[in-house]
Amino acid sequence: MGLFNRSSKKSVIKKAYEFSNKGQYQEALECYEKIILEIDSTYAKAWYGKGVALAELGKKEESLNAYNKTLELDSHFVDAWNNKGITLVELMRYEEAINSFNEILKIDPKHAVAWYLKGIALVELMRYEEAINSFDKVLKIDPKHFAAWNNKGVVLAKLEKHLEAIECYNNALIINPNDADLWYNKGTSLRELGKYQEAVESYNKSLKLDSGKIEAWNNMGSTFKDIAKYHEAIRCYDTALNIDPQLEDVWFNKGLVFIELENYPEAMKCYDKALEINPEFELALKFKKELLAKK
Repeated sequence: MGLFNRSSKKSVIKKAYEFSNKGQYQEALECYEKIILEIDSTYAKAWYGKGVALAELGKKEESLNAYNKTLELDSHFVDAWNNKGITLVELMRYEEAINSFNEILKIDPKHAVAWYLKGIALVELMRYEEAINSFDKVLKIDPKHFAAWNNKGVVLAKLEKHLEAIECYNNALIINPNDADLWYNKGTSLRELGKYQEAVESYNKSLKLDSGKIEAWNNMGSTFKDIAKYHEAIRCYDTALNIDPQLEDVWFNKGLVFIELENYPEAMKCYDKALEINPEFELALKFKKELLAKK
């Protein structure tokens, strides 16, 4: 390895931690491998550290092998189960990830992080009711878990339970009122409930926190369209397009507003722009065809 000659396990592991804390993961990896190859191949902490270093270096499959070796040596190594689960989520192997989080919960049924991450994996599998149950477990353990409130709200919104979703978002806002995504999520549920003015207020709060949040500009534009405030809608869409002119959905939505204003040439320009970005945009093709039929 070249970094050390006659070093004890304790001094090498200390050096590995120092390298990791500095973000020098290749050097940390060399330390862990020195322990495994030259000092103690059954040292679970070295295998775990190797897994962490490999994950940080983007070598996820190799990191899984290291976590598995850790768990062969110590099946109650909670951090290894946790990091294995996180890595599996990143690899989109959600069922396996859930199995890892369940192993933690066998050891510690009140492990809030494991319940939360299990919920995230369940969302990816569209097992929404189970995900809500997982987030509820988190909140029973830690009622101020901001991300659990927010993600529970997102799942409830997916199930079109928008009143309950807003309750979750409000609980999250008590904990952190300065999260742009949260205000955006609340605005989306308010719009679905037809509470358009409140939705606009939520989108505005989101944009005060993050003026570059394109989806908030787009959804606020669509909310203004819903209440026939067409010029305000166009202003929102134009702001989104100034940030990123390659947004086919925003061009399409802007075209819908021009239809309402009976400004068909401008609507056609918007649909053409959307189709320039995505020639297979079916709705844009349909509306363009309908416009051509009006001529």
